[in-house]
Amino acid sequence: MVIEDTDQNGRFTVEIAAEPCDLVLISQEVITDDGLETSPHNSFLIEERDSTGVIGEGCP
Repeated sequence: MVIEDTDQNGRFTVEIAAEPCDLVLISQEVITDDGLETSPHNSFLIEERDSTGVIGEGCP
C-alpha cells in the first residue's frame, strides 16, 4: 500500500479489518535514499469510541 502524506502533517487514516477487542500491530515503512526504514511496532486495542470515550462494554 502506498499512501502519501500530501498535507505533510504526519497524520494518516488507515482502514483495519478487525473485531472489537482485537489487538493490532501497526508500523510505518518509508523508502529513503538510504533504503527502507521501518518504525517500531505500536499496538492498539480495537474499541468503539465517541468523543466521550469507550462506548458500551470495555475489553477485558
